[in-house]
Order: sequence, then structure tokens, then C-alpha cells
Amino acid sequence: MLSDEQRRRLEEEKNSFEQLYKLQNEKIATLRSALVIETDPLRKFRYEHQMKNEETELIRLNGRLDEIERQLQSAQSIPVMSKIARRRVMFFSKSLHNLLLLFLVAIGLAITVHFVLNNQFAAAILFLVLTLILTLLLIASKFLIQFITHISQKWDAGQQQLASHLANKIWSEMELICWKLTSQFQAKYYKNLVYTYRTYRTQGLKTPGAFTPDLGKVFVPLRVSSKSPIQMSRGLIQKETSGNLKIWDFLAGTNVQPAYRCMVVIAPPGYGKTTLLEHLSLTYAKNLQRQQHNLAPKLIPILLYLRKVSDKIKSSQDPNLAQLITEIVKNEPQSLKLDPPLQWFEDRLKSGKCLVMLDGLDEVADIAVRKKVSEWVDVQVRAYPETTFILTSRPYGYEEAPLAQQPFFLEVQPFNLQQMEEFINNWYLQNEIIRQGRKEDPGVQADAKRKATDLIGRIKYNQALASMALNPLLLTMIATVHDNRGALPGSRVDLYAEICEVLLVRRQDVKGIVYPIQLTATQKQSVLQVLALELMQQETREFTSDIGEQIIKQELISVAGNTVQPKDFLKHIEQASGLLLEKRQDLYEFAHKSFQEYLTAVQVKDSSNEQVLINNINNSWWDETIRLYAAKNDISGLIGAALQNPTIISLRIAYDCLLEGKSVRANIRQQLESTLLSGLDSPDPQIFQLAAEVKLARRLNNFVRIDEQLAIDSDSYITCAEYQLFLNKTGERCQPKHWQSNTFPVGDAKKTITNISWENANKFCLWLKSWSEKQGLNSKLTESLTFYRLATKDETEQHSIKDDQQFKETGIRLFKFQLPSKYSQLAYYLMNGEWLEADLETAWRMLQVMNVRGIGGFSEFPCEDLRIIDQLWVYASKGQWGLSVQKSIYQNFKQKLREKGRKKSDWFRESVEQFGWLKNYEEISKAPSGYLPKITYKIKNIEISVKEMKKKETKTIVGFRERGKGGDERLRQLQEEILKLQRKYRRELRGEEWEESERDEKKKKEFWGDVEEYLGRRNYENINPSEELAQRLIECNI
Repeated sequence: MLSDEQRRRLEEEKNSFEQLYKLQNEKIATLRSALVIETDPLRKFRYEHQMKNEETELIRLNGRLDEIERQLQSAQSIPVMSKIARRRVMFFSKSLHNLLLLFLVAIGLAITVHFVLNNQFAAAILFLVLTLILTLLLIASKFLIQFITHISQKWDAGQQQLASHLANKIWSEMELICWKLTSQFQAKYYKNLVYTYRTYRTQGLKTPGAFTPDLGKVFVPLRVSSKSPIQMSRGLIQKETSGNLKIWDFLAGTNVQPAYRCMVVIAPPGYGKTTLLEHLSLTYAKNLQRQQHNLAPKLIPILLYLRKVSDKIKSSQDPNLAQLITEIVKNEPQSLKLDPPLQWFEDRLKSGKCLVMLDGLDEVADIAVRKKVSEWVDVQVRAYPETTFILTSRPYGYEEAPLAQQPFFLEVQPFNLQQMEEFINNWYLQNEIIRQGRKEDPGVQADAKRKATDLIGRIKYNQALASMALNPLLLTMIATVHDNRGALPGSRVDLYAEICEVLLVRRQDVKGIVYPIQLTATQKQSVLQVLALELMQQETREFTSDIGEQIIKQELISVAGNTVQPKDFLKHIEQASGLLLEKRQDLYEFAHKSFQEYLTAVQVKDSSNEQVLINNINNSWWDETIRLYAAKNDISGLIGAALQNPTIISLRIAYDCLLEGKSVRANIRQQLESTLLSGLDSPDPQIFQLAAEVKLARRLNNFVRIDEQLAIDSDSYITCAEYQLFLNKTGERCQPKHWQSNTFPVGDAKKTITNISWENANKFCLWLKSWSEKQGLNSKLTESLTFYRLATKDETEQHSIKDDQQFKETGIRLFKFQLPSKYSQLAYYLMNGEWLEADLETAWRMLQVMNVRGIGGFSEFPCEDLRIIDQLWVYASKGQWGLSVQKSIYQNFKQKLREKGRKKSDWFRESVEQFGWLKNYEEISKAPSGYLPKITYKIKNIEISVKEMKKKETKTIVGFRERGKGGDERLRQLQEEILKLQRKYRRELRGEEWEESERDEKKKKEFWGDVEEYLGRRNYENINPSEELAQRLIECNI
């Protein structure tokens, strides 16, 4: 029997090992991915060796977890018996409860009747009321007991959580008091760290904030992931990623996982590496580490900036870390005068009580010195094996000077939407508190919330800003410019100007980094402007170093003479500022297209070359460049060019320029507004079509971004004029019933279209996808395609607009989402209501994923693919069908079967028979909930179909078995579907057409060989697909 303290320790140890087990799995997955793509034999061997060691460690962790589980279970064996006894008592109590209820009712009614017969009506009424009250109390007693029990459990959990929080806080305060009494130096050292790192420092911003907020109040914990360096991104601006691991998750595992004692944190510029280390120092100095993670070790933080200590390292022969720290603490300018006792740092480093943070390996500009610093770090890590080290660097800095030993690599992830919003809210709240000189109160909170909401909305409206806002440094600049210079995106030209200056020069100057290329920000930018304009004219973002060198050669000579070579300049811009990115070996591009567009706009202005923009007024590639140019210049010439050559693209750009431009002549403004606004009511079909298409195109360009994949129309509902385009283009008879014809009533062009059926609204959304691709608004050649659908009720409530109250039930509010191209056909079938075709397509795609991934069942099926398939089915069927619907029904029914003692092997058969999932319905709309998709046996059907096709050598009708029916019960009409399947094989497997008249047996044999290899030789009958799929959906939180 374990004591409470022993049980608590085991539970804590179990939690710690479960976290380590999770991290170890991720590490092995990362190594496995790196092993697949690695080509260098030496590195491949190192990865294989490391993976074996990590797998051994995983087995050890699993064994320890099993042992802890056994100990906890053995300790709980007596309580389990007591639970059985309690259930028996409850059984008898229930019987007695029913007898007592009958007895009281009978007695009460008998007494009531007795009083009535004796004409004592007052007493009769009193006893009747008492009988009813007692009866109700007894009937409700079960509910009351459960209610009180749940309240008690909630209360106990809340008390435990509150007690734990208070205990940690009190213990932290006691430790601080203890340090003051017993270790005066440590208390003074920690106080100095608080003074040093308490402010949120933005290195070299051109527009400094009016106030400097507290780091602890605005800091948003960064997400990190374990990756090998070759998998890490170099881009200044990256796409949003998943995962929520923090640096504290790895620090918490240092006691049981030695690999975490030497971590290398890598990220591109601006991702908050330095701020992360400063926040770690501040947290430990305030003794608040347990608020970050319950298992965080108690360590003494030591932060060294490698650019500042590199001279000391290179000047002597491997200076000792403890001596170097002592010298810096004693001699460097500090808020407090510190004099550490002899051997104070040495003793604590040897005993593993320190967290040594070495910031900015890449900021040691000289490569030779950087390599020496890296060697020195290796020596210190070996000298103090019990101490935890964290080294930070940009990717190129570490690649040029890696550690000799194998550290644990972490990559800082870009902000996600929630982190971005949290930072902006924190930023404005702290600024308002300081600006108003008040404590935090509802008035201050309301002012801060108003400004934060405004900025968040403007970021979501602008795709370029939304991408930049995922970088913490760029987000800080956006917030600062918004707070000090005015609204965005109108002032985004100023924002881009500031970003370029900060990244090109100011940040390095403030940090004291001296690079070999000494040019001003203006000189560097002038060279990049020439490069950007030439790339825009070639309509490309990518260029090789040879092409780039030729483009910038003359401009570089004009600003730097012959002192700087073009090749060195490009490499310097990539490594020092991040404005250029080397995507692959010798292939460069700007970090984001918006930087290329901004620099082009500035070059056009500087060279007085507006004609190049006029020549491209009908080219959507130049959209943003023209808008950026318009923000600082008169746009009469550009709008005039658009009016002379009116198209959807030119008029859309012209109207945007009218809203954002610096100035325009009055007659030009009037002419454009007349063309667009009056054109919607024009009886001329061509004028109407142009005006309506411009309106629709502008709508699609102004969606509010929700995340990397999703966006919603936050302006208004679809109008009659926009819906009329769909009717005119397709000839569909999908108009509302209240229209007298297939054309909206006169004068209703700008009114919201209402009373459109679900089916017709989805047809409109499908047409909108193809129309937008034809207009160049959405790419149709990428791995992901843009689709449109109706916003759901939850989405409408989360992103409400003023028109929702009136039109949310009857209007069309659009929702944009990105879908992998392999699922485009499935989306088309579902949104067109072609359910059986969608069923077969779903099975085909799932089988394809299984074989591409090399998995034989659902237990390892990718969660993202399951989520996409389920969301498409649930949306298109209005929640009637889909994987999650099937899972919910199956799980509820399975529980009933378990209670009845049914064997697990019978669960699937009984569930599909019970819910009619094996029946055939002539009217698919009458099929029960969860009927589709028939994943669990349709995958087998496809394999049967292909085998039948091969055996009969036919390309028309195929024998079709349904699982659970037995034998060839019927012959389904699958001719059309199987021909589609064959066309997929020809296109996807062979890459060539297979003519119907082909009689070449060798070719035919080769074809079927490809088919069998593609489908794999797995027997799906050996699994319980319904059970396995349901379990996978639970694991994927679907």
C-alpha cells in the first residue's frame, strides 16, 4: 500500500516520463525524415547510429512507464474492491429506495383519503402536499446526489489547483527570502538580472515606441520543434505551422534526458531567439519557472552574448567558462555592483545548477573567429557535463561553425494567429497603462482593446501583412508603426521602408556587429531596387547568383566602386539581413514578394518611370506594386490608362488605387466611379458584366484571413448583380423563386441575394472557384487549390458582421479555404451532391494515401487527411454524413454492445446492420445518418474491382461484392466509375494514354503490374476497419 506522498511522487514521475516519451517519439520521427532525404553517406551513417540509440532510449522510457503503471495499479487494487462493494450497496439501496417510495406514496394517499372521508379537507390537502413533496424529493434524490457529487469534485479540483498555485508562489517567495539571508550574492545577482532584462527591447527600430513595455507582460511563449538542421527553414517569413511545444518542455526533461542538456536553437532573423533567452533569465531571476512548467528545474541563469565575448575567447587559449562569467559579472557595466565569491560559479557549474545561454553564434561576423568560438563551446560542454547549455544561431551561422558533438536541435516556429493576437493585445494594454499613467482598469482595457482590434483586423485584411505578422520582429514593427504613424495598410509603404532600413543596417549597428561590407542602408537598398525591378519585369521571383550578379553589377559599382563583388553582396544581404533567401543551392529570391514589390515601386518613383506601370495596368502580377506606388504619388495617369483599356484587372486595380492613392484629378475620379457604380444598373450587358466582375473580384481580394488555410468575407453578403454573373455564365436555372425570370428585378443590383437553396448556393461556390482561377485571382497550378463554400453558423458567429442578423439564414456569405489538389475532385462531387461518385472517390483517395505512405491500415493514417475528408463530407451533407458522424454513432452503439456482453468481433457487423449502413437506397437522400462514406469496406471493393477487371480483361462492367453480404449478390452499375478509375491509372501511373484498341499483351501486363504495385498486396479483411478507424479519429481529435 503506497502512502499519499509515494503516490504523488509516482504520478509526478509518470507525467515527466510521458512528456519525455512524447518528445523522444518526435525526435525519432525527425531523424527518420532526415534519413530519408539525406544523400551524404557519412551523415546518413551518423543518423542511422543516432536513431538506434534514440530507439533504445525510447524502449527504456517505455519500460519505466510500464513499471510505474504496475506500481500504481497494485496500490489501487484494494480501492477497486471497495468500489465493487459500493456498487453492491448501491444495488440494494436502489431496491430499498423503490420500496420506500411506494410505501410513502401509499401511506400518504391513505391518510389523505381518510381525512377526506371525515370531511377534514384542510388536513387532507396538507398531507397531500407533504406526500407530493416527499415523493418528488425521493424521485430527484439520484439527481441531487449526482449534482452534489459533481459540485464536490469540481470544488476539490479547484481547491487542489489553487492550493498548488499558492504553494508554488509561497515557496518561491520563501526561497527569495532565503537567498537574501543565506546567499547575498545570489539575491543581488538575481536582482541585477531583473533590472537588466525586465524591458522588452526592440533592437534598432527606426520608429521607436513611445513607451517601453515590460518583457514579462508582452512576451508570448515561442513554439519550438525538434528538427535536423537540413530540414530547417531559412526564410524571414514562413507559413504558419502546427505544434505547441515550448522550450520549457525540454528544460523540464533535462534530469532524465541528458540530450537536452545541450540544445541548439536555430531560427531566421527576427524570430525572437535573443528575447527568448532574456525571458528565460528574467523568469529564473524572479523564481517563476514553475509557473511556466510544473517540472521545470531550479537553475541559475547565465546569459552571454557571443558577439561581446568573442574577443576574450580568441585572445586567450580556451578561457575557462567559470572564469569568463566571473570576469564579466565583476567588470562589465551593471545596474548593481557585483562581486561573486571565489569559485561561486565554478562550483555551481560543476554540480549542474546553472543554465548557460550563449546567444548569437551567427553574430560573430568573422568566420574564423566564429569557428574558434564554436570549438570553445564544445570544450565547455564537455567540461561541465551536468550543466544545461542553450546555444542560439541563424541557420547559416551554425552551418559554417557547427559543434563537434551532436547537440539536440530545436527550430523556433513562426507565430500562429493566436500568438499574433495575444502579442498585439499585450502590447497595446501595456502601452495604454503607461501612456495614461493609470493602473489597469476597465477603461484602460477598453482603449487598448479598441486599438488592438483595429490592428488585428487590418492585418487579416492584407495577405502580405498577415504573412509578415508571423515574424515576431516584423509584428513589433507593424504594431509600432500603427501606434505612432497612423492606420494600416495605408501607411504600409512607411512600414516596408522601416523594415528594409532596420534589417539592412540599423539592427546590426545597435548590436555592434561589424560586417566586411560597409555600405549604408540607402546604398544597399538602391542595389536591391534595381534587382527587384528587373525580376518584376521578368515576372519571376527566383534568380541564380549569376543572373543576380549581372543585374546588380552596374548599380553596385556606382555606389561602392570595385570594393564589393556582386557575389559577396548577395551573400551578405542573405546572411546579414534576411531580405534575400537562398531557397536551394544557388537559387535566390526575396524573403517575401511584398519586399520585391515595394522595392520596385520605389525604383519606379526614383527613376520617374511610371510608364512601366501603365504598360502593366492589365497584368495582375503588378497589382501590389501599383498600389504601393499609388500611396506616395498622383495616380491620375494610372487610372486614365485603366479607363482607356477597361478590363476586370485594370478597373479593380484602378479602384483600389482610388481608395489608397495620394491624389487624383477630380474628372478622372468621377469617370471611374461612374463606370463602376452606375455600371451595375446598366441595361447594356457588357457594361453590367464588367462592373459586376470588378465588384466580385474586389470582394475575393478582401477576405479576412483566419489562418494559413482559411479566410472569410467580412464585408457583406453576395449581391444580386454578383449572383447574376453565375446565372449568365452557366445558364443554370438557379434563381430565387420570387424572381419573375432568370434576371434580378430592376433596381436590385446592389441588394443582397436571398432565398437561395443550399444546393444552388454550393453550385455558385463551385462556379466561383473556376471563375476566379480564370481571372488570375487564384492559382490553379499549386499543390493547394482555393475553394469557396458557405460560412457555417459557428464561423458566422465568430466573425460576425452587421448584415448577419438580417441575412445569415437566407443569404450567401462566402468562406475561402485551401484544399490539397488531390481532394479537388472529391470536393466537386460533394458540393454537386453526387454522393455515390464522392463515395468511390473517397475510397480511392484513402487507398492512395495508404500506399504512398506505406501503411496497411487506419492506425497510422495521417490525421490531416482524415480531417479534410471528414470536413468535406460533414459540410456538404449538412452534418448527416461523414467520418466523425460515423464515429459518434458507432462509439455510442459499441458501448451498448459492450454492456450486453457482445464479442468485439461482432461489433462491426451488428452496428452496420442496426443502422442500415449495408442497405441500398434508390433515393440517397433517404439514407440514414452515417450511411456515407462507406470507407470500411469500399477500400476492399476497389481491390476486388481491379482484380475482376484483370481476370475478365474487360473495361466495362465489374463484379461487385459488398462486405457482409457474401458472394456475388448483385451486379452494380459501376461502368462509368471504373472507367474513371482506369483513367486515373493511365494518367497517374503511366503518364500516357492506353488506347481502347490496344492489344499488346506486354503492355497490358506492364500496366497491371503497375496497378498491383500501386495498390499494394495488403489484405484489408484482416483488420476491424470500423473499430480501427474510430480509434484513429479519436486520436486525431476528429
